Amino acid sequence: MREQAKKINNSLYRDLLDYSDQELRKNPQNTLILITKSYALREDKQFQQAIELCETVLRDDPQHLHALYRRSLSLDDLKQYSKAIVCIEEALKINPQYSIGYFTKGYSLGLEGKYQDEILCYDKAIQLDPNFAMAINNKGNSLRNLNKYKDAIAYYDKAIQLDPTNANAYFNKGNSLNNLNKYNDAIAYYDKAIQLDPTYANAYFNKGEVLQKIKNYSLSLNTYEQAILYCQQDQEKFKCLIAELKSKK
Repeated sequence: MREQAKKINNSLYRDLLDYSDQELRKNPQNTLILITKSYALREDKQFQQAIELCETVLRDDPQHLHALYRRSLSLDDLKQYSKAIVCIEEALKINPQYSIGYFTKGYSLGLEGKYQDEILCYDKAIQLDPNFAMAINNKGNSLRNLNKYKDAIAYYDKAIQLDPTNANAYFNKGNSLNNLNKYNDAIAYYDKAIQLDPTYANAYFNKGEVLQKIKNYSLSLNTYEQAILYCQQDQEKFKCLIAELKSKK
């Protein structure tokens, strides 16, 4: 699913870039198209170019929330976390009810390892939008990073309740169960993540590791072999893991 989505998205982003260029030749100051192109550039990993387009919008409209938001995302991509936080804080000054802004700030703080501050931002986002499943899931990640595994699981359960099709939430819950040495339960949640998204490479990887912890090497091997069928971009990694496992026999 993820591999197919990437192929489709890559085609869509190229089309979006072409369309944006055509429209900008007609009107170089078209704000909507500038933001649209910045989105496509970021997905194409052209982060600095995406930032520059957002800054073009902000020169004419310093209070453009979406330009501030998208600029913050690309600054995170460039690992300029402090700048990303300052940028999204500008958006929050303009609109203190901007739930995605608190979510974005929290994410940047987490990348800096400031997990307590990250949680405060997610709490604010959830207060503004109680059904904000991504914020609830990410708060679980913050708690897990603080070694509060049971608390993390409670938030993953809430995220799953809000969005039962979110493979990432099942994967994250599997990780916390793994941390609690509940290996069979962890495997069940990795399996659910894989069922929802057969191309979820990290779920195969972590499931294989847990199976090795309980000395089920044959099933770990089968897991990596299954991953090769579905995870095209990670085939070499799984081939190496298979070779390592076979060498231990």
